[in-house]
Amino acid sequence: MYQLYNGYFLSNYQCEICSENCMDCYNKILCLTCNKNYFLSDGKCFSNSEVITNCKKLVPSQSLCALCDIGFYRDEYGQCKNCIENCNECNTEKTCLSCFTNYFLLANNTQCISYDLLVNCEVKSQSGCLKCLTGFYQQNQFCVTYNLTTFNCSTCGTTGICTSCVEYYILLDSKCYSKSSIENCVEVTNSKCTKCAFWHTPNYSNTSCHTKVVWWVILIVVIFVIIIITLIVFIVLFVSVQINRHYHIKKVQEKTCIFDVRKSNIQFTKTSISDVFVNKNQIKFEGENDEETIPVDKESRELLCVGNFGKNTIKVQFSSKDNTEKYTIRTEPLVISLKKNKAVEFEIFIRPNCSCKIKDKITLFSVNFKSGITKETQINLVAITQISTKLDNEELNEDKKLGEGGFGIVYKGTYKGNEVAIKKLKEMVGNSLLSFFEKEVTMLDKFRSEYIVHFYGAVFIPNKVCMVTEFAPFGSLQDLTNHKPSSDVCIKLRIKMMIDAANA
Repeated sequence: MYQLYNGYFLSNYQCEICSENCMDCYNKILCLTCNKNYFLSDGKCFSNSEVITNCKKLVPSQSLCALCDIGFYRDEYGQCKNCIENCNECNTEKTCLSCFTNYFLLANNTQCISYDLLVNCEVKSQSGCLKCLTGFYQQNQFCVTYNLTTFNCSTCGTTGICTSCVEYYILLDSKCYSKSSIENCVEVTNSKCTKCAFWHTPNYSNTSCHTKVVWWVILIVVIFVIIIITLIVFIVLFVSVQINRHYHIKKVQEKTCIFDVRKSNIQFTKTSISDVFVNKNQIKFEGENDEETIPVDKESRELLCVGNFGKNTIKVQFSSKDNTEKYTIRTEPLVISLKKNKAVEFEIFIRPNCSCKIKDKITLFSVNFKSGITKETQINLVAITQISTKLDNEELNEDKKLGEGGFGIVYKGTYKGNEVAIKKLKEMVGNSLLSFFEKEVTMLDKFRSEYIVHFYGAVFIPNKVCMVTEFAPFGSLQDLTNHKPSSDVCIKLRIKMMIDAANA
């Protein structure tokens, strides 16, 4: 058995010397125990002077460092080791706690970066950039441009989230979208859709457009539709009226006799209108079979030819007095246009309202289409009616008032030289009273006898309504029996009364 001295180790049955300052070793490389004033580190022996080089404070009576210099850290063997580059303080070889001035520590504590690498940074610190320049935002301690993450972004928050977009772009979910990509959006202000297309409105966040009913437009449309329908109805009615009018004019023209005066044997006479000629200056109405009288309440017809002897087309028509009470008159056609050397045959219809003599005038109007001048001339109108129970009020003459009742007043008067009793209805009579009056007139007209009071007729002109009968100067038979004593009425007169009553 071999005995080894301090500072040696056995190798191939030989004693080999350990490394320098090593008291006990396993081999040449691995020292197990160092000499005094030396300490073991990684299988090697180091003197205290080497430890003191990077150590601020040693462990008393030991070859160990209690506190290392700046830029070094104390390992598990009490030795001071270099920190990572530009690191001011560290606790392991790869973990830095703080960096030198003008350097900042990455968030993972593995590297110290120079401030020079913090571009686009306004406020720098050992934690990185605290505030970026406009147009940049903080990301992982550095400043990053907005466009790197959000296209068309104008401004972002400190976390890089876009807060506003460039012009004509809308901010939605921290991203910028063009106006054209937002359906129905037509106007953008401050990164929001502020105006949408018709029938749409921005939503509560101004990021999209949704449908909205525009009531005033609906109201306008409804009014417009009503106007259109009304206009269509009006046009249809107008066209219908024009068609009917045209059809009526055509029918009238078919019935109207228009002829060429140069080919006619009718003798025309001049009127006060230079271009207008007529075949007679007086219209005299006659009854059937050449009778001189015409019927009452029935139309009678006469013809009158009117010719245009001028150079221009004219329009002719007749007009009568508006306040005529005794008769009504009309013409066919109502109005007609006559070209040069043309004539028309007018039908003149008259309807007497009472028995009377008519001597009046009707007016013939002529309008020159070229000059627009209107002229007029008078045509005499003559007619004698048949005798009827419809009397002419102008033939009645009132003498004196005989009495008055609840519905009328009785006057003594004359009618065509005969003494008559005129029973006039009071003014403002009702329809029922007027109807009763008409029934009484009809009844009296049926009773015609020489033994009863003669009924001449009645006047039916408004406000002049009255009944005309024979005047009985001695009163009625009832008055005689009520006011005369029987001794004053002889037997012969009594017999006559009974015979006349029986004959009536």
